[in-house]
Amino acid sequence: MPDKEWYTQRELATMFEINIKQLYSVVSALRKLSIIRTTPDPRDSRTILVHVSSIDTIKRALFPASEADGSITS
Repeated sequence: MPDKEWYTQRELATMFEINIKQLYSVVSALRKLSIIRTTPDPRDSRTILVHVSSIDTIKRALFPASEADGSITS
């Protein structure tokens, strides 16, 4: 379970055990649609912070149910 309010994309990529570039593209798409809560990092304007409330949404986008539970859709 997450233990803080804001996470860097690098932290999330580590948490999900995926390549950072894969996470960047999903976060970017979800941000454009205003589906997740993000903010620029006040310490580094190049970094986007993702709110803890958005983690499940990102996880579902990265790992759709059909892949996560091993089921196959036809």
